[in-house]
Amino acid sequence: MFQRQSRKPFPATYIFLLVAAILAFLYFFIRDLNRPPQTTGPVPPEAEQPDSNSLRPAEWFFAVREYPDFLPDVKKYAQAMEAAAGSAQARGGNPGFGAPWAVQGPGNIGARVNTIKVHPTNPNIIYVGYSHGGLWRTTNGGQSWQQVLFVSDSTGIIDLEMSHTDPNILYAAAWDRIRNNQESLVSGTNGGIWKSVNGGATWTRLEGGLPQGDISRIGLSQPADGANRLLAVYVDNSLDYSGVFATDNGGINWARLDTLGGPDPGFMGGFGWYFGKIFVNPFDPNDIFICGIALWRSLDGGETWFQTTPDWWLYEVHADAHDMAFIDANTCLLGTDGGLYKSTDNGFSWTKIENIPTSQFYRVAYNPFSPDQYYGGMQDNGTSGGNVVTLNDWPRLFGGDGFQAV
Repeated sequence: MFQRQSRKPFPATYIFLLVAAILAFLYFFIRDLNRPPQTTGPVPPEAEQPDSNSLRPAEWFFAVREYPDFLPDVKKYAQAMEAAAGSAQARGGNPGFGAPWAVQGPGNIGARVNTIKVHPTNPNIIYVGYSHGGLWRTTNGGQSWQQVLFVSDSTGIIDLEMSHTDPNILYAAAWDRIRNNQESLVSGTNGGIWKSVNGGATWTRLEGGLPQGDISRIGLSQPADGANRLLAVYVDNSLDYSGVFATDNGGINWARLDTLGGPDPGFMGGFGWYFGKIFVNPFDPNDIFICGIALWRSLDGGETWFQTTPDWWLYEVHADAHDMAFIDANTCLLGTDGGLYKSTDNGFSWTKIENIPTSQFYRVAYNPFSPDQYYGGMQDNGTSGGNVVTLNDWPRLFGGDGFQAV
């Protein structure tokens, strides 16, 4: 005869856990019923703006993620932080941002150097202009440095000229420039030209006919035989070409040169801060070049101008000119976003003279059906593809800025 097996008794532990879960559910349910209604959406900007402005980005980031409400009381948080800071000061702790600052480092990392000048008879005297921090000088070949010109926290030294007849006379171009993940500044009221006549010990800001106010990048150049002559190209706050100015008395007075017909006003493309360089041919003081999307030139001392490189879309000379060097009266070099070019007919025709594989790739890919074929998008050099077999002959597939190749 079949005998039914007896069922084991339900464990007491399970009963206890079940009752605890039910009680917990009831507790939170009743608590939510008694809580006043709250908005579940984000706090209106006008409601949070006055208090949230005082928070650092990281503080706000974490505050809005407070569990369980995600609606922090910013005012109380700010008051608590203020009280904590006051308590710390009362105990003799950190005196806050109002106290004098002292450099803590790092001295071994470095920053972007924009311009360098070396004393012609004493190579231990070197001047270096930084993107931030102003102009620095060493008199012992770099063993120690002194800051000789500081304009502001947002201002760097973008160009520097040393007099050919007196190395104690210096001209420095200052430029307001900030670039980070929250701000991009390319012009400001601190931009201008500064002069020192005593090797950087003291400085005077030059005016006398120069643009003032909100300006962008400035480039400087001196003729090889011009003791008191200096040229300056200005970019205005629209980030286009503003004009070329010259002085013949060491910066006391300035006059605009391109009065009979300057370069195309849009030849810097609305991003003149990317160029801002002017060069005087050392073999001819009336031969002047200005960098832009194309290279512009004057043969009459700056009165009239013409484009001396082909249009960029012909790809005979790459767009965006940045630097020049002069070898002799007929030979010069031009550096662009697409490489180095040489002219042997005084700058009227150009030939690319390097094939160095230094392109700046944003993204790269390969063909899965032909794994030895590589492709990539480059900064200002389009999209191309190839391999070592065609090392110096990769075809241009697309122009402009190349990004993701698929």
